[in-house]
Parts: sequence; C-alpha cells; structure tokens
Amino acid sequence: MKKPLLSYLLPAVLAISCAPVAFAQGTPAAQPAAAKPFVTVNNVSIPQYIADEVIAEFRSRGTPDTPDFREGIREELIGRALLIDEAKKQNLDKTPQYSRNIETAKQMLLVREAVEAYFKKNPVTDAEVQSAYDSFVSKMVKTEYKLRTIQLNTETEAKDALAKLNSGKKFDQLAKETGIAPTKEYGGDMGWKIPPSLPPVVLQALQGVAKGSYTKQAVQANNDWYIFYVEDTRPFTPPSISELYGNLVQGIRQQKLAQHVQELRKSATVK
Repeated sequence: MKKPLLSYLLPAVLAISCAPVAFAQGTPAAQPAAAKPFVTVNNVSIPQYIADEVIAEFRSRGTPDTPDFREGIREELIGRALLIDEAKKQNLDKTPQYSRNIETAKQMLLVREAVEAYFKKNPVTDAEVQSAYDSFVSKMVKTEYKLRTIQLNTETEAKDALAKLNSGKKFDQLAKETGIAPTKEYGGDMGWKIPPSLPPVVLQALQGVAKGSYTKQAVQANNDWYIFYVEDTRPFTPPSISELYGNLVQGIRQQKLAQHVQELRKSATVK
C-alpha cells in the first residue's frame, strides 16, 4: 500500500483550492458546464478542473509530475471531501465564524484577482529585469574574503581584545582564548565567505582591510561584537541574471504593486 500524502499535501491543497471553488453540485455559473468528474465521494463529484488547478499550482512550484504525485492529489481531494461532508453533518457551515471566514476568503480572492488583472496589463518586462539586475550587481561587493573572527559578548570585551591585538597578540590564539564563536577552537576560522553571505555592516567594515590585517574597530551584529581578520581575498563573480531571474521578477512585482496601490490611494477616501 502506498503511503498517503495527507500529512504534507492537504494543507497546501486546502489553501490552493478550498476558497476559490466548490465541489460540483449542479452547474453554477462559476463552474464549467457538465464538468467532468475527477472522483466522486458520497455522491458528490469533484470536477476534473479542480484537480487540474491543484496539479498546475504544485507544478508551478517545481513539483515533479509523477504518477505517485497525481495519486497523492487524488487522495488529498478525497480527504478534503470527507472533511467537508463531516463539517456539514455538524452544521459547521451555519456558524457565525464560518460566515466571517467566507467573507474574509471572498475579500482575499478579490485581492488576488485584482493583482492578477493588474499584472496582465502591466507584466514585468525583460528590460525591467535587466535594469534590476544591473542595479543589483553594481552595488555588490566584488570580493570574496577568507576570514577569521573573534566573537565577544560586549563592546568592552571587544575593545580589550583590540588592545591585545594592537600589542602583538596573535589573532588565532586570542580567538581561542577569549572568543565565543563556534569556531573558536579553530582560531575563529570562517573559511571563504562570498559577499551575499555577510551582513552589510560586516562588508562595510572589511572595506580597505588588507590581507594579513584585521578590522581596527569592532563590529556589532546580532547583539554580539566581532573583530575580523582577513587571511586572503579573491575576486567574486556575481550570479548570472538567469540564476536570479525569479527573485528579480518577484522584487519588481512587489515594487510595481506597491506603486499601483499608492496610485489608487491618491483617489481614495480613507478615514
């Protein structure tokens, strides 16, 4: 017997398909006429188009389309139908909370429809993606760093450590003696770090620090204090536009949608 996929697919199936559509009982205007049944549970048919929509949503997220996957979707939709049937037996669809949830779901669906309609008229263009990529790359540090660090709890401890380094104390030895970093036993060795993996405040502190030297001021990050030693550097090649394409498009969509909402707000009455 195949292991059911209910434990991880059902929440997503509910999120994808519960609000926008209902199982076929007749042929409402929002449903295709004579919708082909995908499966029937307790005399209630689940139309094929619902299964298709759920499958398409998972496929858009990169889920492989395999026989086991499709069987999993079938089992999840059957499980959903059984839960709906049980809820109706308990008259849960007649409670005030259910009515409020339905109204909230309608509003969220309208928001989604409005967003989709906007981007159909205002799609993200290749030129916009290229511009966003060029801007991103132009601001990116083009250097990888091989680092060691001394991580400390307080600024006072950091200043004391800097004083010892300035007096000739070896960095790796001091890291072992006073640091709290997980790599303290290895002299604070962090290995090679690419720019995107380092907080901006750290990248800023590393600017101008020569190989074989350390940051002359401690850096505060995540409530701790850090001193960094630059063992070596090498050029960093930014990721290609194809590697960043999805993130770039998402960022542009967010910006365009925010601008669209601001334009709508200009003519709105808000009290």
